[in-house]
Formats: sequence, C-alpha cells, structure tokens
Amino acid sequence: MFRVESDLHGIHDQLHDLEMLLMPRGVRVSVLRFDGTGSLIYVYRPRKLEERLSEEGVPEFLADYGYDMTCGTGMVDQLTARFALCPSMPPEVGLFLDYPMEDVKGYIEHSGRCCRCIGCWKVYGDVEDAEKRFRSYKRCRDIYCRRFSEGCCISRLAIRA
Repeated sequence: MFRVESDLHGIHDQLHDLEMLLMPRGVRVSVLRFDGTGSLIYVYRPRKLEERLSEEGVPEFLADYGYDMTCGTGMVDQLTARFALCPSMPPEVGLFLDYPMEDVKGYIEHSGRCCRCIGCWKVYGDVEDAEKRFRSYKRCRDIYCRRFSEGCCISRLAIRA
C-alpha cells in the first residue's frame, strides 16, 4: 500500500496501464481512497489475499466490522467502502497487509498505543518474529528498488506466485 499524488483521472489511467502489465503475474492494483490531492493504492495478489482472509479467526473478525464474507473477490471493494467511512485508516486494513492477527487486535485494543515494537507496523505480539519479517521486507525492498533504478521494468520485477 502506498500513496501517490495525482488527480483521480490521471491515476486511474496510470493504474489501468500498470495493472495490464501486472495481471499476467497474478497482481492487482486498486485505489482505496482518493482525497482530492492523491490516492492510496493497494497492490495485492488475489489468491494470496483470499488465503489470508480465510485463515482461522479472520472471517469472524472481519464480519464484526461489517464485511460480507460470502463476497469472495469483493473484499477489496468492501475495504474501499470502509476507507470511505473511516476518517483515518480502518484498523482491519492490517489483515489485508498480512499483519499478524495478534498485532491488529492489539492495535485496536490499545488505540495504537503501548506497542512492544514499531517497524512496518506496530507490534503487540511476537517481537522477534516481527523484527525478522521487517528485516526480510527491507532486504526485498532494497533489492527491488536497486533493480528498478538500474532500469529493470516493473513487469519483470513482479514474479509469478
């Protein structure tokens, strides 16, 4: 998930082109929110997201936030609708970003305070596992940024999963 400064028309054209490049690799791109000056973009693999959202406890948790769990691929549309209702970010977005359930629940229960560690997200559970994931994400991000700056195109960077 990332933010792009752009008008809505411009970003939709760019994202359409990007999605056409990435779709054969199993990657989708969606606008979660547009605020007048920019858009919040969500990049995901539908198959991986479906697996994540069907993990033990996740469907019940999301149903408590009004998600229709029978909707399947419409989960991202429902997340987009939640963004329209929440002045900041809906707290359950962490599940769509593959954050541990324990950390998502901890964030909600503690209103974002009293976490044990901060990295890519606020950690309320297993600090050691989270720090390992943070290091892995940083290595991956560094490699992809370097390859992109060397001229490798996005469609080649996106591997099939």
